[in-house]
Amino acid sequence: MKTHEGHVKMSLNEEEMFEWLKKNFGEELDTSGKALVLYGSETGNAEEMANNLAHELKRRAQKVKISAMNDFDINDVANMNTV
Repeated sequence: MKTHEGHVKMSLNEEEMFEWLKKNFGEELDTSGKALVLYGSETGNAEEMANNLAHELKRRAQKVKISAMNDFDINDVANMNTV
């Protein structure tokens, strides 16, 4: 069963979700490694949000790899600092 917080997060638009992420995870990034942004999307919404997140990470000097979950080789996870 979903929690109230889960329902609230599902109702956020992209800007609100980004603000929620900053509040909960902070704005400081460890840019020494590579971040991995995975997404699963049928309609393109998750892919668009993943691209927005990757863009923001790159803007903050973070190396980023973005991939659809079904295209990603699980063995590459060991090379990533942040997933």
